[in-house]
Amino acid sequence: MGHDSHPGLSCIIVVSVRGVVFQHLIALVGALFKSFRYQRRLRIRRAERKAYYAKSLNLALCYVGFAESSKPLEAWRAGEAAFFCCAYDVVTDWRTFDPDARQIFENILRHESRFPEIPTMALSLYDSEKAQNLEHDGLSRGSVSFRLILKWMGCEKRREQVWGDLDHLGRLLQIVDDVLDLEYDLKANHLNCLKSTNRERHLEMLISDMDAGMVKSLFGGEAFILNRVIGTARTKAIQMLGERSEREAFLAKLMKDKRLAEDLKYAAVIEKRRTEPTISLDDYLTSREDSSQWAAKSDRRKTRHIK
Repeated sequence: MGHDSHPGLSCIIVVSVRGVVFQHLIALVGALFKSFRYQRRLRIRRAERKAYYAKSLNLALCYVGFAESSKPLEAWRAGEAAFFCCAYDVVTDWRTFDPDARQIFENILRHESRFPEIPTMALSLYDSEKAQNLEHDGLSRGSVSFRLILKWMGCEKRREQVWGDLDHLGRLLQIVDDVLDLEYDLKANHLNCLKSTNRERHLEMLISDMDAGMVKSLFGGEAFILNRVIGTARTKAIQMLGERSEREAFLAKLMKDKRLAEDLKYAAVIEKRRTEPTISLDDYLTSREDSSQWAAKSDRRKTRHIK
């Protein structure tokens, strides 16, 4: 069948692709505009600018996946929400809960927000995180953040009717973030649910509740960047659980197999000796002879001293 058989279908596909790209561009511009506008107010240092803009723009590319493809205004507000989440990270992680930075963030938020409950929710989350008083190993911040993003976009109620439990979905998205940021959070000693004793349970929840089919049914194929980010986190979670399972299975086998344990012990000794410096046989015999002569002289001195 020739390509010209369905010209109408080709036009629809082209328009659809252009629409998706256009939505992402709108979100990027929205995030860039707010980030540039408040860069000086947030006191972003020269060395921080690259990370500051990268964080804001990357979040915008993900948050636009929460918007309806036919509503450019939601895409713009997704970009704005991305900036405010970036600003929140600046005043919490980068400025380590500095009171002056908090006041600056509050002033910006109250000036920009169309809904009075948004600053209240955001600052309450800030205070809870500062006091280390977050529920579900810190995953409650994902629930609050997700609702704040959708409120800012003006679509919280509509999404709740379609997606159901937004709090659970927010916790899942927080696990996605924690999985991807694990190494950085460990190094910076930041909050991360995978540092808790419930690590395996959180990983299992991500794997079971965020498979590719579920993610696509929630956000649609247009949210391709968001879907890819979630898929990357899920793959990493599977690997992390697999590494743990393999290690536990090996240790269990080691506990049962004494011969294997002995072999490993000797292998460790051999490996250690292999890395130790060696000397020739002549040098060894000479040093041993010198040691023997020194020991004999020492014994004679002790004997004379006794006499």
